[in-house]
Amino acid sequence: MALTKVQADGVNLGDDFAFTGDVTGVGGTTPAFCATNSAQQTANSGVSTKVQFDTEVFDSDGKYDTSAYRFTPTVAGKYFITAQLANNNLYNQAQLQILILKNGSSVMNGEVNGNNSTSNRNYTVNTSIVLDLDTDDYVEIYGKQSLGNGVPITEGTRCYFIGYKIA
Repeated sequence: MALTKVQADGVNLGDDFAFTGDVTGVGGTTPAFCATNSAQQTANSGVSTKVQFDTEVFDSDGKYDTSAYRFTPTVAGKYFITAQLANNNLYNQAQLQILILKNGSSVMNGEVNGNNSTSNRNYTVNTSIVLDLDTDDYVEIYGKQSLGNGVPITEGTRCYFIGYKIA
């Protein structure tokens, strides 16, 4: 059936339509990736530590680097970036932070504070942002804690780094 009516605010889809050829002007959601870390990582007190997300769950366009632990899109656009960290040893009002860095500068962070207990508790912290990224920009995740030396960032599905193009 031929397209019969175009309204000022879009296409009237009151009828069925068959399309041939290419549909243009539609933005995709790639590049897209999800990475986790395969081993616990030590975070020392007061020091921002680059999280070693070394395991790809998926990477649509090969833009995530598992050795540098960073995402470089090579396609300009707006990207949704989200990450989560977990820690099993946070107590006594200690703080666990997560930082999203663009080109080495912090652009977003999240934090969680431990309770007053002297025993260990499990905590997670996450944060998200929409970033304008150019072809050579890169994004990394850092963790920071305030309890003491040798506090581990846990591994696996409780810790992740995800990004995808939205526009």
